[in-house]
Amino acid sequence: MIQAAISDLVKEKEHAAEAQIVIDSLQQQLVLDSTPNLRLRRQLMKESHAVELKAVQKLHADGKITDDELTYYTQFLKLNNFSADEKIWKNVMLRIRFSLHIGKLYKNMDRAQDAFLTAPVVLEEVYWREQFQKHGEDILPIEQVGFDAVMDFLKNKSGDSGVETNMVRRFYRTRHRRIHGKDVDADIVYQMFMRAFHSEYELIQESLASGKIDSALAEKLQQRISIDEMTYLQNMELFSE
Repeated sequence: MIQAAISDLVKEKEHAAEAQIVIDSLQQQLVLDSTPNLRLRRQLMKESHAVELKAVQKLHADGKITDDELTYYTQFLKLNNFSADEKIWKNVMLRIRFSLHIGKLYKNMDRAQDAFLTAPVVLEEVYWREQFQKHGEDILPIEQVGFDAVMDFLKNKSGDSGVETNMVRRFYRTRHRRIHGKDVDADIVYQMFMRAFHSEYELIQESLASGKIDSALAEKLQQRISIDEMTYLQNMELFSE
């Protein structure tokens, strides 16, 4: 049912950025519905990190980025890999680190306090993009090369590690979207979520009509979609307050 919604949104071309946000959310739901192997996920993250680092080092070897850019981006990757582990103690450490950095960078304690209250994975991209800009450099084309290398690497990872691969892929896609700072239209995101729910409802109706499921199961699945829809709308209301 969730996969049907994802398959529909993948076709969206006009509002691809907004559709990808919903796709990422649906993929996370698939992860929550399964039992991921965290050891395997960590291993895939480690391998992906090595693939990205190798791609960036090649940029340096080819003379496409400077020594400083390689140094700064290597630091970014180390911290990125650290935050990807999602352990609570690491989360607190990163909040402190980024809030101090941002407070020092802008000489503004209010901004430092706001930074502490923000998730590290959100702060991280903003901080590094601003650090590169401060030195007259651009992190975006470097990140694009690293991102593309990781996506190509993950294409070959499937089968028994499908769930864990999707978790790693989602982490990199989220990072990529945030660091490039592309504005998205909240109203379009809302429309994409409604489209996803509609795709799920359609699959239930088709399955019921073809006899693949009975009415009792159809009702349970529809109730689940209704709860998901209600939860999304409630979160939207909280976000807009």
